[in-house]
Amino acid sequence: MKTNLNLLQTRIFCAVALGMGSSFGLAAATENSADTAPATTAIPWSQLGAKAGADYQGDALAVIATTEGARLRCVFQRLEGEATREGLWLTSTVTNTVNDRFRLVAVEVGRGAPSTLRSAATEDGCAPSAVGGATDRSVNLQPSTSGIQLSATGTVSIDGQSVRFTRLGLVEEYTASMDGVRQDFVVLERPPGLGELVLPLAVSGARVESAALGAQVVLANSGRKIAYSRLKVTDANGRELPARMEAATAPESKIRNQKSEILRVVVNDAAAVYPVRIDPTFSDANWSSMGAGVSALAVSGSDLYAGGAFTTAGGNVSVHIARAYLPALPTLSVLHSSEQVTISWPTVDTAGFALEQAGPLAAPAAWVTNSATVTDDGTNKSVTLPATNSSQFFRLRRP
Repeated sequence: MKTNLNLLQTRIFCAVALGMGSSFGLAAATENSADTAPATTAIPWSQLGAKAGADYQGDALAVIATTEGARLRCVFQRLEGEATREGLWLTSTVTNTVNDRFRLVAVEVGRGAPSTLRSAATEDGCAPSAVGGATDRSVNLQPSTSGIQLSATGTVSIDGQSVRFTRLGLVEEYTASMDGVRQDFVVLERPPGLGELVLPLAVSGARVESAALGAQVVLANSGRKIAYSRLKVTDANGRELPARMEAATAPESKIRNQKSEILRVVVNDAAAVYPVRIDPTFSDANWSSMGAGVSALAVSGSDLYAGGAFTTAGGNVSVHIARAYLPALPTLSVLHSSEQVTISWPTVDTAGFALEQAGPLAAPAAWVTNSATVTDDGTNKSVTLPATNSSQFFRLRRP
């Protein structure tokens, strides 16, 4: 393929932007590695999803009005959101068999003294590293002072591709991009009192852990890890403010009188001009852990091409560049009769896919392309094969 991708530089690194390789079918794409492309400015890691999403046309990223408020779809991170009068509930769509519904909701806007850390590092006199990261779970969180208690319910509105959840003293905004579901907190006025700005978030349906680039949410049922990171805080003048996350177990939850975990966002707002915007993002932990070495993304048709300073993507060898298929991956269905087996899959968005089969899946599996005639009735494609007494495995692969 000789498609020129203006965002991709010569030898532009490995495509690691899609860490969830199994979910998106990452494949090596090295055809253009020898082509000469004009030099471009690298896209900051924090803007990759927005840049690529601006070129994307499809329903994998969507905001849909509902009778209760709004629904957000983020197929790239396997997340769906439901914004209601109680705020944003997120559901993991990695598996259809487990209901993993969770949320982080602000319960207060207040002030607090700096936390006393009991980790080994602080006992040696070292402060927590990495601005925007979460401190150790052994943090002794000091209670906030002069706090403004937030109502448990608010109003939901839609503005284009953004959803707003408004309560007195705080506005939450939700958007979906290739990076994930972004949850902005807009503190409209400076809260009274002394100390740092503190925004406690009650966690439901998950537990929270510290992480180098923010925090990590571990879902209660499946154990899936969701990064809550990319923390950036700015004031009304666009000045970036120092901020961090602190994770701990709260003795009591202010939501539904249940015990809960609390994640606090702490901001040094001494020189801030209000309103202040706090904007962490939910994304798959694998995606977020790829780091800042990713340099570019480009969309071409149904493919996302990405580049970065890595040599693998999604667990596969992918030197300097890789490709991801953007639409939802098709599902195979099997219909078995006494003497035949029919394998079928949807017609839509499956052009270029080939049916492969293998016997025992001992590593490395010996996958071969099935040569049977493919029938297409406009809705489904299918092949009919003779039944055998031995185990056979099938998959769709897009070379």
